[in-house]
Amino acid sequence: MIQVNLVDYSRLTDLGMQITKYVNRNLKDIIRVLIDVLETDPEFELDGFLPRDYLERKPQECKNAVYELYELLCSANIRDYMKPKYEYLL
Repeated sequence: MIQVNLVDYSRLTDLGMQITKYVNRNLKDIIRVLIDVLETDPEFELDGFLPRDYLERKPQECKNAVYELYELLCSANIRDYMKPKYEYLL
């Protein structure tokens, strides 16, 4: 899971945990749809999600980033840091 800015993780409450799970579950569903489209439509490009230069130089790395982001959202651990490429992708 990833952190949500409106939750204070230094004093995590039950409500804060529920908010975090809710947001991550919805993000996970959105990324799952993106993965399904990537797997079923060979013509679909990630050009609306990532910089064009990055897509041209490393297309497979870009696709892998989508899968890695999905794994971050599915994780039971709350991450206090996320690489900028995943933030950009979100």
